[in-house]
Amino acid sequence: MKNWLVLGLFFSGYTQAITTVMDADVLFEQQAYTEAKAAYEQNIEIGSPHAYYQLGYMHFKGLGIPKNIPLALIYFSLAAEYKISDSEQIAAKILDSLPEQQRLKQSHLIAKTIEKYGKKAQQAKYFPVTVNENLSKKLTLSSSVFDEDWFEQGFDDPSDSVESFSIEDSFSDSFSEDGEFTSSDFGSEPAQSTARPSSFINLNDRPYFAVLDYQIALDGSVRDLATSQKMGYVKKRVDDFARFYKSPVQLDQQPNWFVGQQILGIADMSRFELEAKHPNLYSRMRRIANKLRASDKTADQFQLAMALMRFKFLTKTPEEGAALLKQCAEKHWPAAQYEYGLYLYREQIDVAKGIEYIGLAAQHGYSQANFQLAALLQHSPWVEQDIPKALFWYARAAEQNISNAKLRAAYIHLIDNKQDYYNAGLANQYLTELAEEKAADPEFHFVKALSYRDSNNRQLKLAFTHMRKAIDLADSLSWDTTEWENLFSTWTEGRITLQDDINNS
Repeated sequence: MKNWLVLGLFFSGYTQAITTVMDADVLFEQQAYTEAKAAYEQNIEIGSPHAYYQLGYMHFKGLGIPKNIPLALIYFSLAAEYKISDSEQIAAKILDSLPEQQRLKQSHLIAKTIEKYGKKAQQAKYFPVTVNENLSKKLTLSSSVFDEDWFEQGFDDPSDSVESFSIEDSFSDSFSEDGEFTSSDFGSEPAQSTARPSSFINLNDRPYFAVLDYQIALDGSVRDLATSQKMGYVKKRVDDFARFYKSPVQLDQQPNWFVGQQILGIADMSRFELEAKHPNLYSRMRRIANKLRASDKTADQFQLAMALMRFKFLTKTPEEGAALLKQCAEKHWPAAQYEYGLYLYREQIDVAKGIEYIGLAAQHGYSQANFQLAALLQHSPWVEQDIPKALFWYARAAEQNISNAKLRAAYIHLIDNKQDYYNAGLANQYLTELAEEKAADPEFHFVKALSYRDSNNRQLKLAFTHMRKAIDLADSLSWDTTEWENLFSTWTEGRITLQDDINNS
């Protein structure tokens, strides 16, 4: 085969906003094959097995392009390394159909291609390298001081009374189809209402639910908090969790970052408690779970798995949710790969396998996996820390508008002393985009302070203002601000010279 064929197969670099494999799938379903091909090819760089398979199929069938069986064989062979779908069988069948001499040449080319661009090469270039001596070690988590029941108080924030109380926001579409759930089932206020509830007691009695995903920092505090699902009036409960949760993590008696998840509300109730307090909600959840059980669609099975993982009263056995989630992950469902990988990692059941599944979801373009993979590369004690790789995945997540990824990437772009990935312009672009959303985030103001200390944007008065704001906000959340305060003290040394700079800025 000509060299141009292999070179054309593996072009690199992004000339436009990231298009994920999921975006490509939409184009493929719409039979926009030219656009789908270009979108799949964008994901070759990270070794996406699904992109390999789809490109193999398109070249094999001649969808939007001339048929090219040799190139299809290359793509199917690359996909076969990940054992995706029937790629192994297809590749073997095509190869067996070739005359012996051509088969030998093609086999040699496949081996060379896999050596240079296959799974092992792509893993080394973009994905975590595990620290094998640490894989057998377990992180220990201190008991959290957060007690959800203790914080069941009146709602002081008027904005909490206008939060939409719709189960459609907290469950999948499967849980709201056919009008199964509506806001009126729970006596909610209309979403546009600005009236305060007449009774805090009634408000507290209403069912609520929230899934909180976050990073645990070295001091045990909550960082990068995101509410992935919610139902009901949860704002104050989420704010309380961010303020009061504290669970330091250690490995070999050394503090470490870790990933956490907290589920608030009805998920903690027993079957009998939920049935007694909210019988309509309980019966409808049971009915929909049974409907999902009757479906053989992977999408429905995944939604059922997540429901079983979060609402234990729906399970038939304790292992049912995790087992079903694993089955969906093995079917290459990206959301299932991410959730199952995170479950294996977070529960320390199989850390290496968990990291692998998160990586597979990231290869598919799943935004949360992109962010989590970057966080692992930056902080996990089980992988070699690799800032360039972390920045690559933060950038992909930032392109998908993950705000925490933008903030992490901005920090890396500003603190690089070697200038390898210093980019103040991009950092400031991210910070501008985050200004409103992250106004109450201490880390935003810390990174903003760094941006004003940067020699290309030096404004010391603003740097001081944002650093003080960062420390004050962090203190209100009980974060350890020692590092920031020490850095700030170095900024204020030689006050006469600095004051002159401030006056002139």
